[in-house]
Amino acid sequence: MQLNLKFHKFFPELIISAFFFSACGDNGSDSQSEEPIIPQIDIQTNIGTFTDERDSQVYETVQIGTQTWMAENLKFFVNDVNSDILFKCYNDEVVNCKKYGFLYTRPALFFFQLCPNGWHLPSLDEWKMLINLVGGEQFAGANLKSKEGWSNEADGLDIAGFSVLPAGLFNPGRGYLAINEQSTFWADDEQDGLYCAIGFYTNNSTSMSCHHDGHFGYSVRCIKNFD
Repeated sequence: MQLNLKFHKFFPELIISAFFFSACGDNGSDSQSEEPIIPQIDIQTNIGTFTDERDSQVYETVQIGTQTWMAENLKFFVNDVNSDILFKCYNDEVVNCKKYGFLYTRPALFFFQLCPNGWHLPSLDEWKMLINLVGGEQFAGANLKSKEGWSNEADGLDIAGFSVLPAGLFNPGRGYLAINEQSTFWADDEQDGLYCAIGFYTNNSTSMSCHHDGHFGYSVRCIKNFD
């Protein structure tokens, strides 16, 4: 299987700001219809591209603080006798891999170097650093999610160009689930024989946990090695 989607976009350096919003009554006090408060966040980002020399796939990238991330889900595929088990396209449709990237089971991370040279699977600590840079756990979901594609009017603000898409997941007992509603990414950590991941949801919450079975299929975002 070969994916030939290529992106050739270059953007200037951006300064991202989000501002406070609150609803007040006529007397200046908070009303019962108070809207969520979005804290002011000033982030300098650099958006560019990276070409994976293994398959010529071009990825948008974004530098947020000192971290440089792929701004798209990984689409790397290895043609192997176990490929159908290790690499999943949502509903087994290639068009979904072109849009959302593959859903990788944990053995795929063991058997193959999925991230390109110079890049790696992020640790929970690296995810936490990103979360803190964009407002902490309370606001990171809205700030990192893509501006379109989420159900229930749950599109994000995508203030830094990270663009979390609602790619869904693969559950070995129940099949493909939660497209347009959830996105889950593997982290390079494990605990007591189970694996760690971070999830993004329609209610803008995020969760980091280490209770995941390796046969589930989740998305992968690669982060650049720190020189």
